[in-house]
Amino acid sequence: MPTPFGFYILWLILQFMDFIDFHSISAVCKNWKLACKSYCPPSPNDPIPWLLTEYAATIKSTFLAEKHIRVYRPLTNKTYKINVPDIGAKCRCLHSKDAWLLLHFVDCVHLTNRLVLCNLFTLNKIDVPSPKLRVIVSRISQGTFSTISKSPNCVIFVAKNIRTRTRDMYAWKIGSNTWKTYQLHWDYCGGINWLYDHLYCFSGDRVMVFDNDLNLKRRHNFNIWIDDTFNITESDQELFAVPWPNSNYDSYKFDRATLDWAKVN
Repeated sequence: MPTPFGFYILWLILQFMDFIDFHSISAVCKNWKLACKSYCPPSPNDPIPWLLTEYAATIKSTFLAEKHIRVYRPLTNKTYKINVPDIGAKCRCLHSKDAWLLLHFVDCVHLTNRLVLCNLFTLNKIDVPSPKLRVIVSRISQGTFSTISKSPNCVIFVAKNIRTRTRDMYAWKIGSNTWKTYQLHWDYCGGINWLYDHLYCFSGDRVMVFDNDLNLKRRHNFNIWIDDTFNITESDQELFAVPWPNSNYDSYKFDRATLDWAKVN
C-alpha cells in the first residue's frame, strides 16, 4: 500500500485526468483505486444530463465489492461504467436531476426503507431521515426531488400501504428531521413532477398542485386520460406526455395556465 507520499504522487497525476480517465484509471489496480477514492473526482466538461442506463453490484470477494452504474454520454455516443460506492444490489434509482441521484434501499434484515441522495460526479452524499416505513407493509413506488442552484432542496416520494389500502405522499426538506404526509387515492397511478417550485401530482384524468410543504394549491380534471401507457417527462421546464413505442396515442404538452394537456405533433 502506498505511503502518504506515494498517494501525493498519484494525486499529482490525477489532477490532469478528465472525468472518464479518472474512473478508468481507478480500475487499474488496488493502489490506483485507493488513490482515486481519497481524491475528489473531476466533473465532466460537457453539459449534463448524461443518461443513466443501468446499475449493478459485482461482488469480487467477501471484503471487496465493486459497485457501479452505466451512463450514456451524448458527446461521445458511448456508454461508460462509473463506480459509485452507494449503489448496491438492493438499491434502485427513483429520480435523477442535476447529476444527483435519489437512491432507495431496502434493508432485508430490519425490513425498513432508506433513502440517500448521491451526486454521480462528485460522490457527495446527503443522508435523508428514515421515513420509518416497514417493507412488509409499505412499498415506495415513486420519488423525486427539487433543486436550488443544482443542489437538492426537497424530497418527495409516494408509498402504498398494503395493510390500510392507502397511498401516501411524503415530503422532506433539507435541514428538517421530519416528514410531512398527504393521503392520495388508493387507485392513484400517475407521476410526480417538479415545475417552478410546485409539485404536480398526476393521476389518470386529474392533477393536483402542491407547494414544497405539501399544501394543496389547485386541482383540475382533464378532458383526456393520461395513464401508465404514457411516459411523463420534463424538458426545459416543460412537461410532456409521450406514449410508449408502438402505440397509437398522440403526444401531449402540459399547459400550466389551464392545468390541462394540449396535443403536440
